[in-house]
Amino acid sequence: MRTRAKHGRLNVSVEARPSPARMEYQPFGDSYVRSVWRDLDGFAPEDADLMLRDEGGRWFWSGVVYYRGPRP
Repeated sequence: MRTRAKHGRLNVSVEARPSPARMEYQPFGDSYVRSVWRDLDGFAPEDADLMLRDEGGRWFWSGVVYYRGPRP
């Protein structure tokens, strides 16, 4: 991703709290948080859900679901 990011940086805004429930369009994960990704090589900002995984009480980013067009 670094090669796609403008000036080698990626700007991501993330909501403060995870979504309360998994939506039908999301793959299985422990929790999700909504985000907006910017500065990707001149592309318009992209909506994305970050997949979070709980491992022994510690949360880790385990994946991302991108949306092309409006978020469902």
